[in-house]
Amino acid sequence: MEPLLVALITLNVSCLAAFQWGRRRYFHQAGNDRIRGWLGPLGTIFAAAQLPLVWVGGHYSDSFLIIIAELLYALSLCLFFWTVNSHQERPGIAFTPGAPAVLVTTGAYRVARHPFYLAYLLFWGGVAVVAPFASGLPIFVVMSILYARTAVYEEAGIMRSPLASDYTEYRSRVGMFFIWPR
Repeated sequence: MEPLLVALITLNVSCLAAFQWGRRRYFHQAGNDRIRGWLGPLGTIFAAAQLPLVWVGGHYSDSFLIIIAELLYALSLCLFFWTVNSHQERPGIAFTPGAPAVLVTTGAYRVARHPFYLAYLLFWGGVAVVAPFASGLPIFVVMSILYARTAVYEEAGIMRSPLASDYTEYRSRVGMFFIWPR
């Protein structure tokens, strides 16, 4: 097997393992929200579906595209663990109702208001690069919409909390998913 393909699959599976660790062991599981209940199965289905797409796409993709996907996976992993290290306490999992106890604006939160979701988007972007027409691109679009919806939901909770004024100032400096402000 080609070294580029081995690296591609290794980085892909490493991202999936990190995200699964986060879902199972890191994020605080609060409440039993109906929306949050389908996130795990949906993520598992998409993760299982994308691996063969990446395998096949890796065999037929140009080396340049494979390297781009590998870079996206590596950035995803680095950002994910930088975000983990940016927290003093474990954050709630997606769609946790209410606001966090503390507003985190340091570490990875200096470059994006939702760096976990950005890490996931980088991963799905890597999938879309090597398997764009075999479902990688549609999965990327669906997951992007899901992360944006989740971010808006979470920000609405923060804006109804005592953290609202601090968060308003933070939002003026830092973009939702991107390094530049909105």
